[in-house]
Amino acid sequence: METSAIAPGHITGLFGVYSVPGDYIRTSSTGAGFSLERGMSTRIRVNQATRLRYDVKINGKPTTDFRVSERVIQIFAGYAGPFEVEVYHQSELPIGAGFGTSAAGALSLALALDDALKLNLGDRQAAIVAHMAEVTCRTGLGTVGAIEHGGFEMRLKPGPPGSAQIVRYDRGDYWFVGLCNGPMSTPFMLKRLLFLEDFNNRASKLLSDLSLGFTPDNFMIYSREFTEAAGLCSDWVKRVLDASDSAGMRMSMAMFGETVFTLVDSNAAEDTARLLQFLSKGEGTLIVSPLAECGARIG
Repeated sequence: METSAIAPGHITGLFGVYSVPGDYIRTSSTGAGFSLERGMSTRIRVNQATRLRYDVKINGKPTTDFRVSERVIQIFAGYAGPFEVEVYHQSELPIGAGFGTSAAGALSLALALDDALKLNLGDRQAAIVAHMAEVTCRTGLGTVGAIEHGGFEMRLKPGPPGSAQIVRYDRGDYWFVGLCNGPMSTPFMLKRLLFLEDFNNRASKLLSDLSLGFTPDNFMIYSREFTEAAGLCSDWVKRVLDASDSAGMRMSMAMFGETVFTLVDSNAAEDTARLLQFLSKGEGTLIVSPLAECGARIG
């Protein structure tokens, strides 16, 4: 059987880590961010088999770095027994650069497998499988829950999809305008942050302050403060942020990637994109997208 699913990309501006050693479901995060209309589509072809086999392609090319997809497939094999599956991920966003592509790939794959295998687990359980795969592979902590429904959100209480306390806000007519210069290692960054003294206390204070007066502008302010407090900026990111400050344009960094971004009214997106390219001296890949109204779904 062949089926497909889609999931939005996601930008996290600030977050806190909630680690439960050995518990890949409860390990998660708090945070604030938004989903993008641009994202990941996943098409699969499944057949019955006597042993589990899978082949994964990303943007039409075979890949050896598919550990999150592999983990999702293995969990579903535990439910359904062995099968053969061909997986075709198609991403509209850079991989590993702070756009939530691993979460989008995991969730769209889980939804497609549940549909194709006729397991009737439901969207929520599929999201929990994707969350567990992300945590196991150390590629994310809370993005799956955020992109399950889309929109602009704050995750105020940690937990897996369905258990976390998520407050959603009107996405308005805001657009994302960003510039990507390459990936960062999410496993490395998460490991580093776990050893930063008082990291979670700082994150908790910023999230609490933001929750008292949430607006997209305040989100950008607190995201930038978080980025600088955590010491996450590469030389390239710092150079572009400094240039944007001088030009009076508020920007921050996506977690985790060499990606800088801002939020603007749709009417200002084109001019903002041109200014950002000028400030970066033509370096990086420009990404422009409306915020997503819908979350992950079969389609």
